Amino acid sequence: MTRFKCIPLFFLIVFTFFQPLFSQSQNSGLAQWEVLITRQIKYPIEALRARKEGVVVVSLGTDEKGNLGEINLEKKAAPYFDDQVLAAVESMRHLWSPNMLEDRKAGGTYFLVYNFIMIQEGTSGKQERIKSAINLIQKGKADKALKIADRLVNENPYDTKSLELRSQIHRQLGMEEEATTDLLAYQKLQIQVLNQIDIKVFGQVSTRQVTGTIPSRSF
Repeated sequence: MTRFKCIPLFFLIVFTFFQPLFSQSQNSGLAQWEVLITRQIKYPIEALRARKEGVVVVSLGTDEKGNLGEINLEKKAAPYFDDQVLAAVESMRHLWSPNMLEDRKAGGTYFLVYNFIMIQEGTSGKQERIKSAINLIQKGKADKALKIADRLVNENPYDTKSLELRSQIHRQLGMEEEATTDLLAYQKLQIQVLNQIDIKVFGQVSTRQVTGTIPSRSF
């Protein structure tokens, strides 16, 4: 039997903070809490072997005082993604503080979104595809841009940038109902999503051993 081989890989965790109506980027308590969670999460070897990506969304229920209640999987990807994300969030439950909600309403349900992304030669990331869609719009090809936006939203319906882009494209195409639907979803997620965390792996599965490091985080 041929042994499975893969080259050394380097992991990069990128924290992308949204900027909703309130200034959540200044919430250092929430940011530190998320760092402690994300340090425990690695790109699963099983996913590397299968060349799988995934989006895991964890819901955080809060009571009327802002205390953390139920922690559940709002959106599942695969057990090797889901289990470690849920376990990591649960392990930091005791460090949650109601002031992490800032201007958000206590008693609501909020989301942490974890994007597991494989970066391979010849593939385009989200930012490149957004730029491509914008270029198509500028060339008067909004219908082709819409196809890109549809794929982005289908891949991750919790991504506000993709929803905002598709709303703008719908409006350019005169699809006002669809544009309004996307805009409302965008505005709701701006409040509900505490943060999106990209867990990226660079490389291809081809040599003997998988290793990983987390060299940096950018805020």
